[in-house]
Amino acid sequence: MRGRAAGTAEEGAPTLRSSSWSEDHTSPGPAKGSRPFASFGLFALLGLLSLVAWGATLANAEGRGSAMMVMMVTGAGTPGLLFFLGSWTLMMVAMMFPSAAPMVRSFVALSRKGHAGSSARGIGESGVFLGAYVLVWTLFGVGIVALYFLASPHVGALASRGNMGVTIAGVVLLAAGVYQFTPLKRVCLKGCQSPLEFLLRRWRSGLKGAFSVGLRHASFCVGCCWLLFIVLFAVGVMSLPWMAFLGVAIFAEKTFPRGDQVAHALGALFMVTGAVFLALPSVGAGFLV
Repeated sequence: MRGRAAGTAEEGAPTLRSSSWSEDHTSPGPAKGSRPFASFGLFALLGLLSLVAWGATLANAEGRGSAMMVMMVTGAGTPGLLFFLGSWTLMMVAMMFPSAAPMVRSFVALSRKGHAGSSARGIGESGVFLGAYVLVWTLFGVGIVALYFLASPHVGALASRGNMGVTIAGVVLLAAGVYQFTPLKRVCLKGCQSPLEFLLRRWRSGLKGAFSVGLRHASFCVGCCWLLFIVLFAVGVMSLPWMAFLGVAIFAEKTFPRGDQVAHALGALFMVTGAVFLALPSVGAGFLV
């Protein structure tokens, strides 16, 4: 697979040996003339952005539950929509940037290699790549809020009708658990687990190329994790414990050596939890926000 990946790299891609992060936890080394500080600085920056997002989310979530979020979004027009998108972006950065770090690092290394170690061009293309990633997730959030607006006449009534909220959460958990075992999940997860292989197959040079590759990577990432975010909406969109749990789970399945097994274990856990929610609504209610 590795040799094949390198052999089928897009024209213009820097010639680096392909490797799989999920298999050996290696990634392309720094370009000639670069310093080890560059890699450390990249991870520190992504980590700092994630921590800031977590802090802002914590402050934003105080005293708000899912029901309040729905009312704010569906009842406040444009300000409500902007509030939701801001909150969504913060949650996405907090939960997804740690697991995206290996892919970003590989992109930076390839970009600098293609520009003979030029830091300025590498940084510019990397910024565009990361911006495309955030854009796709933001558009996914727009789709979610559109569904909220369409369903708003019914969501409140259903959620307040006995244990219907717990039932909805149970069904979503079961669906998310099943999805963890599907071929689509496997393909998307593989794309996220093997940064260099993914980039060599889809490489495009320049700023437009960086944007294109960023869109492709984000599409794989959404395909891998979209139902996990639906779970978050079902159990409590402003629930920090659920956010932390899902953030750790996403990081583990994308970066651990046996990430596919992590994904399957998470799927089994979701299915069991969903079954408990459906069979014992009083127990499930204690896990909702």
